[in-house]
Amino acid sequence: MKIIGVLVLGLIISTCGFIYTNKLISANTQLEKIIKLIGIIKVKICYSNERITDLVGELSKEYSFLFLNFKCDFESYFKKICFENDNLNLNKNEKQVLYNFFSGLGKTDLQNQIALCDNYIKTFENILLERKEKSKSKIKLYPSLSILLGLLVVLILI
Repeated sequence: MKIIGVLVLGLIISTCGFIYTNKLISANTQLEKIIKLIGIIKVKICYSNERITDLVGELSKEYSFLFLNFKCDFESYFKKICFENDNLNLNKNEKQVLYNFFSGLGKTDLQNQIALCDNYIKTFENILLERKEKSKSKIKLYPSLSILLGLLVVLILI
């Protein structure tokens, strides 16, 4: 019975690295989707007369990791989806940048809205590039390290 417990513990430790690696990959994927989302918002601002509230409602189905059903006024909605959203795998600074983008939507004329979208696309592309560079080695390291640690724990406890 002790051996089974030790093997289960080793397996749990081994899977932790895969879970953390998956979280890193998920964060990178979410940043790519956010860049795509800002591009869609830019196109819709250019070629349609939709209000921002209608635009968010329309995009909420495809981008469900970001747009959640909060019962609140529209001004605090973006604050809630950026800072109270457990599905969003971004750090605090990245969430603040996303909130700054959303809070600037609909506040200026068309040309400034397009420039706002362009600036935030570049900003998020830089964040994504930086994140990919940082996570490249970690994505390879964490699974290997967790498997070794799991095996080490099993060997020590048996």
